[in-house]
This record gives sequence, C-alpha cells and structure tokens, in this order.
Amino acid sequence: VAKNNLRAIVVTTASLKFNWLREVEKFSDKRGFVLGSSDDSLYETADFVITNYDQLKKWEKVLSKSKFDCIILDESHYISNISSARTKYVFKIFKNVKRRILLSGTPIKNRPIELYPQLKFIAPEEFSNKSDFGFRYCGPTKGYNGYWEFKGASNLDELNERIKPFYLRRKKADVLSDLPEKRVSNVIFDLSKEERKEYRDLLFGKKVNFLGSTFKEKEASLIELMKFCSIRKIDKVEEFVRAQITEDSLNEKKIIIFAHFRETQEELKKRFNGICVSVSGGDRAEDRQKAVEQFQNNKDVRVFVGSTLAAGTGLNLTAADVVVFADLIWVPSDLKQAEARAHRYGQKNKVFVYYLTFGDTIEDVVWSTLQNKIMVVSESLGDENTPETVEKLFSKVFKDKK
Repeated sequence: VAKNNLRAIVVTTASLKFNWLREVEKFSDKRGFVLGSSDDSLYETADFVITNYDQLKKWEKVLSKSKFDCIILDESHYISNISSARTKYVFKIFKNVKRRILLSGTPIKNRPIELYPQLKFIAPEEFSNKSDFGFRYCGPTKGYNGYWEFKGASNLDELNERIKPFYLRRKKADVLSDLPEKRVSNVIFDLSKEERKEYRDLLFGKKVNFLGSTFKEKEASLIELMKFCSIRKIDKVEEFVRAQITEDSLNEKKIIIFAHFRETQEELKKRFNGICVSVSGGDRAEDRQKAVEQFQNNKDVRVFVGSTLAAGTGLNLTAADVVVFADLIWVPSDLKQAEARAHRYGQKNKVFVYYLTFGDTIEDVVWSTLQNKIMVVSESLGDENTPETVEKLFSKVFKDKK
C-alpha cells in the first residue's frame, strides 16, 4: 500500500490503534493518523488513517466523504456477524473503496458461517447470497421456531477450494521455519473434598439451571460452573507460576498468565504485586502499550496478567516463553490467539503453554469440546485434520448431571 502511494483507511480494534501507528511509521515513510487522537487538521494529509470498529458510527459522516484508495480491516473476524452494527457500518461507509484487504489470525472462531461477511466484503459478486452459502457449507438445521439455522459445517473441502483465490494463508510452519517449538500441556488438578461438595451443590442447586428453556439460561449456568473452577484454582495457579520462577536460576524467566474472569485477574495481580503488569478490558490503549513495554524490557517485571480476550490479540509478549491459562473459554481461536502472544516472530526460545484445569468438572468437558472445535475450524481453512465426533458441550454436562 505504502509502496504504491495509496491512501488507506485502517480499521482495527481499540487496543491496536497506536500499535498500527507505530508500525506504519517504523516500516514506511508515510504519515499515520489515529482518528480523534490529536489535531484533526492532520487528517487530510495522513497517508494512513487509523480508527477502530466501535468508532465507525461516530465518524460515519467524515469517513463517508473521504477518498481512500484502500481499506485494511485488521482482525477482520470483528465483522463475522452479518447482522451486527459494526459489520453494517463497514459495508455502508466503505462501499466505494475498491481495494480491500482483510487481516486475521482467526477468520473463523466457531463455524464456517462466520466467513461469509468477510468473503462478501472482499468478493461481493462471488459471495452475494447468505442463504446459498449457509445451505451449502454450514450444515443447515431447522430451529425450534421453524427458521433455518447455519450453525454447523458441511462440504468443507469444496469451501476450501472455493475461497483459495481470495485468501493467502500464511502458516507459521511455512513462513517462520526458524520459529522455536511450542509445546502445549493440560495440567490437571483435583478439587479438595470441600470444594467438590461446593461444586456439586452448585451443579444441583437452583443457581445452575440446565433445564432452562433458552440458550442464554444454559450459557449462564455453564459460566457459573466455569467461574467457580477459575476462582478456586487461584492458589494452584500462583503455586505453579512461582515454581516456574523459582526454578529459573538466572532470574530471567518471564511468564504470561491469561484468565477470563475478572475476579481471577484481580486476585492474581495482587498475588504477584511488585513483579507484574496487566492488561484488562477497559484499559486505555496507551496503558496497554506501557504494560507491554515494561514486560518486554524491565527485567524486574516477571509476570504478565492478562484478560484472555482483551490481551489475547495484537500484543507482542515474546519476552515470555511460558504461557499459563488459569481458566478456559470455549472459543478455541481466542485461546490460540492468546498463545501466539509469546509464540511469534522474535521468539528465540521454545514456548511452553500450560492449561491448568480441574478434573471431573465442566473444564473437562470444555477441554474435550475445544479439541473438536479446533479441528473443524482448521478443516474449513484447508488443514488436513479430520474432526472427531464428540458430544456437544451442553448435552454432555447435562448428561453428567443426571
């Protein structure tokens, strides 16, 4: 884009806007400008205008009147829902921009239908009809209300062939042959006798209702169980991480801890106070970058505590070669993105990833389900793995409860 002197609009996440600004200025002689960050007079002369998805509504009039040669959608899975407001604004505001580039490490998070809006944006004539795409590639089923739902996967080999002209998939194995090995392990702990009783009381109590008639009720029940496991695991996470630090005779090891639940994040920050920095949802972009720079460059900062979602994309944390997950979420691509904060270009050491889980709990079921989902997503994009059949998350937990 810079080489051809094209004026570009970059749409990314809020946490990555200033990272884009630094990279533009580092790798080109072009001027970047973060929309709304400083003197608006710089907007007209900027070669790269940078904004985030959730600001599109605010800047709709300005952006619609501006002339751009190219649009770059970073983390393009943010428009994976054709009905979402941010997706509608992307299609509306940039309908006349001819050159379109979409970037994402995880274009599919759960199922092939999430590819459709991205493909429609980049090749509108080839992918013009959602229903055609859904019936062919998304395992259509009729929902309880009689409407067709596209929550499955079908004809994935054909889908992979069809999208090849429109995407370039760069695997680490292909383009970073010297990237060190990554080893992933599941470390299983047992609940204590008292914790097991608490877990069973929660499972069979009124707060967790697997007989709920709606998806949201069932989802809330699963979250309650997962939150219980996350909070009860804090002591074990601290012990595990401190053991890693103690074993480091050179006092150089740095460790990333990812946690999904806010209570777990906050408690871990207290436990490692004085040797840690953190990134959570709601942090300002400048504060996130400051935390990253401290972790990367300050030898006294040994631990990074991050929200799996808020800190799991875009950040460069290659100072660490150990990644610890204090709890689970059931979107595999979010976990893989988080792993990649350490296992990326610039990493010189073997990376060890540890998922700490409680055995014989909801985390067992989620872990098994994750393995299947990872294979379905990979096959949609052309990997050779064949998905194994496993029981669905909700039905498996309900069966265990019975």
